[in-house]
Amino acid sequence: MICAAVDPMREERFALVLHTGSSAWENGCDVEISSWGDCSYVVHPGLSGGRLMSQKYAFNLSAERLEKLISVIRKVGFFRLKELYNERNSRNCTQRYVKVVLDGESHVVNTRTCSPISEIEDIINAVNELLPQSYPKIQ
Repeated sequence: MICAAVDPMREERFALVLHTGSSAWENGCDVEISSWGDCSYVVHPGLSGGRLMSQKYAFNLSAERLEKLISVIRKVGFFRLKELYNERNSRNCTQRYVKVVLDGESHVVNTRTCSPISEIEDIINAVNELLPQSYPKIQ
């Protein structure tokens, strides 16, 4: 799960947080990218088994770079609801849930999307571009 939340210490910046769990919205996340089931596109290679435990790993992400990430997500059709695959019967799909809050305005996208892996890879590549050079890349 990738979660971008407003940094309370620097209101003009954002923090991009990688963590697990279903309480992302309760934690005030503004953007979340996650996967369930057999698909595990977003993992952290630096932790045991590729799983993020209870810790949170955060770094500052400027509003401009967050906007770039969101624009890339939109570009690859992340918000497009696809019914090409059955969620429970296809291993080539994943459920996606995204919520965006910018400048106090909420843009909620609650979709269960089955997307081809190639589109998800574009999203992951975009996220990796935003990571600091010293930060382990998402695989």
